[in-house]
Formats: sequence, structure tokens, C-alpha cells
Amino acid sequence: MPYLGGVYLNTVYSDKPSRSVRTTDHPIEQGESIVDHIERAPVTISISGVVTGPDAASRLAKLEDLQNKGALLTYTNRVKYDNVIIEKFDSDHGKEVAGGFTFSMTLKRVRMVKAAPIKGMKLPQRVQAKKVTNKGRQQTKKGQPTAIEKKAEFLRRKGLE
Repeated sequence: MPYLGGVYLNTVYSDKPSRSVRTTDHPIEQGESIVDHIERAPVTISISGVVTGPDAASRLAKLEDLQNKGALLTYTNRVKYDNVIIEKFDSDHGKEVAGGFTFSMTLKRVRMVKAAPIKGMKLPQRVQAKKVTNKGRQQTKKGQPTAIEKKAEFLRRKGLE
């Protein structure tokens, strides 16, 4: 009996898992390209089937809601897959299926991570900064005279200017 996140799928015609890897290829002058990194891509499962019955509309709404929320689901049929999300969901409401719909969807297995708590830091932590005060308008202090200004002052005192 096929289930996806607690929703019963009457008939699943096919469930096709796809496993792949990504590589970084670098061309060289002669021969084949070289690969220096291989990364495993997430498993995707393509499924298609039929949902029928008096509650087909509510099951359709539930599947759409699970997709929109990005909920982590379990898919159970011939093989069980945990931690999958509904990546793509298409439904057909034609006359071929009375009281239901046909569907095709792509499930993607994901790994969710949680941030680790920070250990060793005492909260709240004090910041060493001067408090902001309002002193009004302040006059800037004149800086130290430059060497040219000192020479001009010396010459003016001696009367050589």
C-alpha cells in the first residue's frame, strides 16, 4: 500500500529512484579531462499513479499543503524513503478517472541540519564602549605646525622674511 506522508495513494504505476553524482571536470591538453572532486547528489524519486475515492479531493489538498510547507515526509511503497520533500507535483483531472485524479510527482531526499548551540560564551556579554554623551558643538584643536610652518615662523621672528 503506497503512502506519502500519511496520505494513501490508491495505485502507484511506477516509482523510479535516481541516484547521481556531480564532478568537477578540468580539461587538459591531451587526452580526457581530469576530475578532482566527486559530490553525491540527492536521491530523487519519480512516481506516478492514481488517487480515487470520495476523499480524493481532500487527499489532493493535503498533498498540495505538504508541498507548500516543505514538510519532511516518508514515502512507503516497494521501498521506504525517509526525509523526502515534494519537489514537483502534477495532477490530471480528466474524464479517464471518475471521482479522482492521476498524478506524477518528483520527491527529493534531503538532509536538514540544525545550528549547534554555542558553548562557553556567557550571555549577556558586556561590551566595553564609552557611553554616548551630548557635549554640544566642540571647537577643534589646532594641530601641530608642519616643518614648513615652523621654518616660516622662525624666519619671521628673525626678520629675514
